Amino acid sequence: MSGSGESGAPMRDGGPEGEGAESLAEVLASIRALVSAESQARIAGEDDTGKVLMLTPRMRVDMPARAHSGEILSEGLDTRALRLQGAPILDEEALRDVVNSIVREELQGELGDRISRNLRKLIRRELSQMLEERREP
Repeated sequence: MSGSGESGAPMRDGGPEGEGAESLAEVLASIRALVSAESQARIAGEDDTGKVLMLTPRMRVDMPARAHSGEILSEGLDTRALRLQGAPILDEEALRDVVNSIVREELQGELGDRISRNLRKLIRRELSQMLEERREP
Protein backbone atom coordinates (compact mmCIF):
# COMPACT_ATOMS: atom_id res chain seq x y z
CA MET A 1 0.00 0.00 0.00
CA SER A 2 3.03 2.34 0.17
CA GLY A 3 3.39 4.67 -2.75
CA SER A 4 2.46 8.19 -3.63
CA GLY A 5 -0.58 9.96 -4.95
CA GLU A 6 -0.80 12.47 -7.77
CA SER A 7 0.23 15.26 -5.43
CA GLY A 8 3.52 13.52 -4.71
CA ALA A 9 2.69 13.07 -1.03
CA PRO A 10 3.73 9.67 0.29
CA MET A 11 1.08 7.27 1.44
CA ARG A 12 1.94 5.39 4.59
CA ASP A 13 1.24 1.83 5.43
CA GLY A 14 0.08 1.99 9.03
CA GLY A 15 -1.79 -0.22 11.40
CA PRO A 16 -5.17 0.55 12.88
CA GLU A 17 -3.72 2.50 15.83
CA GLY A 18 -1.33 4.82 13.98
CA GLU A 19 -3.19 5.25 10.70
CA GLY A 20 -5.64 7.92 11.88
CA ALA A 21 -2.98 9.95 13.68
CA GLU A 22 -0.65 9.86 10.67
CA SER A 23 -3.48 10.85 8.34
CA LEU A 24 -4.51 13.77 10.57
CA ALA A 25 -0.89 14.90 10.88
CA GLU A 26 -0.46 14.77 7.10
CA VAL A 27 -3.63 16.78 6.50
CA LEU A 28 -2.58 19.40 9.05
CA ALA A 29 0.90 19.61 7.53
CA SER A 30 -0.62 20.12 4.06
CA ILE A 31 -2.94 22.86 5.31
CA ARG A 32 -0.09 24.61 7.11
CA ALA A 33 2.09 24.43 3.99
CA LEU A 34 -0.67 25.92 1.82
CA VAL A 35 -1.36 28.74 4.30
CA SER A 36 2.35 29.42 4.72
CA ALA A 37 2.92 29.58 0.96
CA GLU A 38 -0.02 31.95 0.57
CA SER A 39 1.27 34.15 3.40
CA GLN A 40 4.77 34.30 1.94
CA ALA A 41 3.38 35.26 -1.46
CA ARG A 42 1.37 38.10 0.06
CA ILE A 43 4.33 39.33 2.13
CA ALA A 44 6.50 39.29 -0.99
CA GLY A 45 4.13 41.85 -2.50
CA GLU A 46 2.17 39.75 -4.92
CA ASP A 47 -1.37 41.02 -5.30
CA ASP A 48 -3.53 37.95 -4.73
CA THR A 49 -6.70 39.80 -3.77
CA GLY A 50 -8.64 38.16 -6.58
CA LYS A 51 -7.26 34.68 -6.04
CA VAL A 52 -8.85 32.13 -3.76
CA LEU A 53 -7.14 29.03 -2.44
CA MET A 54 -8.98 26.08 -3.97
CA LEU A 55 -8.27 22.46 -3.17
CA THR A 56 -8.72 20.31 -6.23
CA PRO A 57 -9.19 16.55 -6.54
CA ARG A 58 -5.68 16.43 -8.06
CA MET A 59 -4.26 17.53 -4.69
CA ARG A 60 -5.73 14.56 -2.86
CA VAL A 61 -3.69 11.53 -1.93
CA ASP A 62 -5.11 8.66 -3.92
CA MET A 63 -6.29 5.58 -2.14
CA PRO A 64 -6.31 2.20 -3.83
CA ALA A 65 -9.46 1.35 -5.76
CA ARG A 66 -10.49 -1.16 -3.11
CA ALA A 67 -10.89 1.68 -0.59
CA HIS A 68 -14.21 2.53 -2.19
CA SER A 69 -15.64 -0.87 -1.31
CA GLY A 70 -14.79 -0.47 2.38
CA GLU A 71 -12.30 -3.34 2.46
CA ILE A 72 -9.50 -1.28 4.00
CA LEU A 73 -11.75 -0.02 6.76
CA SER A 74 -12.96 -3.50 7.59
CA GLU A 75 -9.37 -4.79 7.61
CA GLY A 76 -8.14 -1.98 9.86
CA LEU A 77 -10.90 -1.96 12.47
CA ASP A 78 -12.71 -4.61 14.43
CA THR A 79 -16.18 -3.35 13.59
CA ARG A 80 -17.92 -5.98 15.73
CA ALA A 81 -17.06 -4.07 18.91
CA LEU A 82 -18.40 -0.85 17.41
CA ARG A 83 -21.66 -2.49 16.37
CA LEU A 84 -22.14 -4.01 19.81
CA GLN A 85 -21.55 -0.73 21.60
CA GLY A 86 -23.59 1.28 19.13
CA ALA A 87 -20.91 3.98 19.11
CA PRO A 88 -20.65 6.07 15.94
CA ILE A 89 -17.33 5.98 14.11
CA LEU A 90 -17.22 9.78 14.02
CA ASP A 91 -18.29 11.47 17.23
CA GLU A 92 -19.42 15.05 16.59
CA GLU A 93 -18.19 16.32 19.96
CA ALA A 94 -14.74 14.75 19.43
CA LEU A 95 -14.56 16.27 15.96
CA ARG A 96 -15.53 19.66 17.39
CA ASP A 97 -12.76 19.35 20.00
CA VAL A 98 -10.18 18.47 17.35
CA VAL A 99 -11.19 21.39 15.13
CA ASN A 100 -11.24 23.73 18.14
CA SER A 101 -7.71 22.74 19.17
CA ILE A 102 -6.41 23.06 15.59
CA VAL A 103 -7.89 26.53 15.20
CA ARG A 104 -6.51 27.66 18.57
CA GLU A 105 -3.07 26.30 17.67
CA GLU A 106 -3.07 28.07 14.31
CA LEU A 107 -4.28 31.36 15.80
CA GLN A 108 -1.40 31.38 18.27
CA GLY A 109 1.13 31.43 15.44
CA GLU A 110 1.86 33.63 12.44
CA LEU A 111 -1.70 33.42 11.15
CA GLY A 112 -3.08 34.73 14.45
CA ASP A 113 -0.60 37.60 14.40
CA ARG A 114 -1.69 38.55 10.88
CA ILE A 115 -5.36 38.41 11.81
CA SER A 116 -4.77 40.54 14.92
CA ARG A 117 -2.78 43.10 12.95
CA ASN A 118 -5.43 43.33 10.22
CA LEU A 119 -8.22 43.58 12.78
CA ARG A 120 -6.45 46.45 14.57
CA LYS A 121 -6.04 48.27 11.24
CA LEU A 122 -9.72 47.77 10.45
CA ILE A 123 -10.81 49.07 13.86
CA ARG A 124 -8.56 52.14 13.58
CA ARG A 125 -9.92 52.92 10.12
CA GLU A 126 -13.54 52.53 11.26
CA LEU A 127 -12.96 54.73 14.31
CA SER A 128 -11.27 57.46 12.28
CA GLN A 129 -14.11 57.43 9.73
CA MET A 130 -16.67 57.67 12.52
CA LEU A 131 -14.82 60.58 14.16
CA GLU A 132 -14.55 62.41 10.83
CA GLU A 133 -18.28 61.96 10.22
CA ARG A 134 -19.02 63.51 13.62
CA ARG A 135 -16.79 66.53 12.86
CA GLU A 136 -18.29 67.26 9.41
CA PRO A 137 -21.91 68.35 10.25
